[in-house]
Amino acid sequence: MKASILTLNKKLIKEMRITDEYSIHRVVINLFEKTRENENESSGVLYADKGGDAMSRKILIISDRDPVRTDNVKTIDIPDSFLEYAHYRFEILVNPCYRDNQNRKLVAIRDDQAILDWFEKKAQLSGFSIDKEALDISQKGLVQFSKKSQKVSLNKALIKGDLTVTDEDLFKKSCSQGIGRAKAFGFGLLQLAINP
Repeated sequence: MKASILTLNKKLIKEMRITDEYSIHRVVINLFEKTRENENESSGVLYADKGGDAMSRKILIISDRDPVRTDNVKTIDIPDSFLEYAHYRFEILVNPCYRDNQNRKLVAIRDDQAILDWFEKKAQLSGFSIDKEALDISQKGLVQFSKKSQKVSLNKALIKGDLTVTDEDLFKKSCSQGIGRAKAFGFGLLQLAINP
């Protein structure tokens, strides 16, 4: 896996027409050579908008390959050993929702306890366990943007806490493929710091 930081100054933000999550998606995806055969296949690229100030913005990117455009991008290889620890501090922006079985529509989860329950299930399926009592939930709300003249609304919540790896293979897969929905729009990247 590769880790990259894309740094955009005020001039580039204007030139690249970065105004919302879809425009960030466009900029990030265009850094990489296309490898997908079909729409359902993963792009191999996850990112998290780390924000910034009026002068610059930083975007953290995890990918399965090097970017082909390297202007304003610094990339390093993530050593295999980084994902072999038992405990980590983590941060993840998620799109907590479920599909209603009757009408097949996605339903946003907004209550803190329901978000924690939802994330605990995702964690189990992703090869790690969490202490729900020690998690911090912030930045709850809606993200809205237009994609090809269609309005898109995504529920969001930022979750921070500690995790313990329970299945190393599943955990590594989750780190490279993301967790939950809306990964193409900056959700689902499990950002880790070793917690010995």
